[in-house]
Amino acid sequence: FLFSFSVFAQITPLWEKTKAANNLPTWFSETGNTERGFTYKSQNDQIYVVSRNGGTFVRIMNGQTGADAGQLDVTGITNDNSTFPLNDIVASADGKLYAGNLAIGTGQEFRLFRWDSDAAVPALAFASTFSGLDKRIGDRLTAVGSASDNSLQIWLTNPTAQKIYILKTNDNGQ
Repeated sequence: FLFSFSVFAQITPLWEKTKAANNLPTWFSETGNTERGFTYKSQNDQIYVVSRNGGTFVRIMNGQTGADAGQLDVTGITNDNSTFPLNDIVASADGKLYAGNLAIGTGQEFRLFRWDSDAAVPALAFASTFSGLDKRIGDRLTAVGSASDNSLQIWLTNPTAQKIYILKTNDNGQ
């Protein structure tokens, strides 16, 4: 006996920023090739977008309106020994932000940076070449849990080696 049904929820866009609507933020590239990762932080209803259009940025957008709300400080984040200095960003359940670069091949180093608040200077939370393993790490990050109670896990995919790495904290994310 097989029972199947479909449910279609009505979804109404809250806002949109598109080339077709001619309302892309000035910092967003028209091709979208320099904006890679983004995350939503429920503690302040903000969206954080990694952008490489004209430099290295993490832009902040208002979650209710899509309006530009500034940017994170990226002091100290450089493109040394990686493909892109920042590529994806995630928010932990307690509101800390973590962003990683894109590391490809055996010699590049993957780096993960942490922001404790929107006004904070980023801190290097993790760095590794993964023992020279052939890799492509930084395309997709996933955060589960909170840094404040040491339940935080940041998942990294490596499709080149067909692996998933899980980073954990035991120092409350410090």
